[in-house]
Amino acid sequence: MVKKWTTLKRVEIYNPATRRWTKESDMRRPRGWISTSSVKARIYAIGGSPRYMDGVWDAVPLSTVEELDTGFAVSSPSWPASRSPE
Repeated sequence: MVKKWTTLKRVEIYNPATRRWTKESDMRRPRGWISTSSVKARIYAIGGSPRYMDGVWDAVPLSTVEELDTGFAVSSPSWPASRSPE
């Protein structure tokens, strides 16, 4: 079985309160094999490969980061104060 990979510009955000996916604005550049991270209400798409051609990912990864402000109110759990061993 041959798997076909691709790059995407599409962004969708999942809201666990409503159990729904929402389409957001596309990223500026299509990316494959990206890394993502979130801080408060912002999501970051980091690096990735810009192309997949003839069964091979582009050897030069992107060195850019894209940011999306979701607008969601985010609350962080309270962490207990750390203690040093006695």
